[in-house]
Amino acid sequence: MYHGITAPFRCADLFSACQFSDFWIAFEELCSHPNLTAFSVAHALVHGAKAQFQLRKSILQVLSLTYKSASVKDVVLAALNLSKETELLQLVDPVKEIVDVVTDGKVIFHSRTENTKKVKVFQEKSIDFGVIKGLLSSSGQ
Repeated sequence: MYHGITAPFRCADLFSACQFSDFWIAFEELCSHPNLTAFSVAHALVHGAKAQFQLRKSILQVLSLTYKSASVKDVVLAALNLSKETELLQLVDPVKEIVDVVTDGKVIFHSRTENTKKVKVFQEKSIDFGVIKGLLSSSGQ
């Protein structure tokens, strides 16, 4: 557990690194620590419904950049610090601009350029890879 001034920075680092499950643990530890009265605002935030909603909405936006669809059980519930799919379903209606639908154990995000990009296959036309292979083969002998 991080104490004092480093605890909020630890939370920020975890959030920025998209380590959302660890973020929620650190954030709740920070806010429930009895000696951290200086962080009473953070305590109010973690227990405030509006603040939790905003954090979860931000996390859903990040997930939607990465995934076209994601497993409710394996990805989304843990990232949002929720324990049941019914909690997720209550959250979905206010975030319809991010989440298209929750079905068959998956969250389907709206299509975005970030989550529908095809991996580009780069081909170098001026390099003869056969020649390189031959050079590598002959140097290994």
